[in-house]
Amino acid sequence: MLKILKTVQFLQQKFKILGTRLAYSVLLMIYAYQSEKTPSWAKKIIIGAIAYLLSPFDGMLT
Repeated sequence: MLKILKTVQFLQQKFKILGTRLAYSVLLMIYAYQSEKTPSWAKKIIIGAIAYLLSPFDGMLT
């Protein structure tokens, strides 16, 4: 539970930049990830999507 709270706090800091619609989408993905009904392949996609969203390398100029 503590890990989830830390994750939510971290995401809240990022949400100030990202906007409400994107924040809502990320929270939906987190809740879907926590659900026991979500298959493991979908959980891997969720983790990848959130990691891509928070990755600083995407915004760097080449």
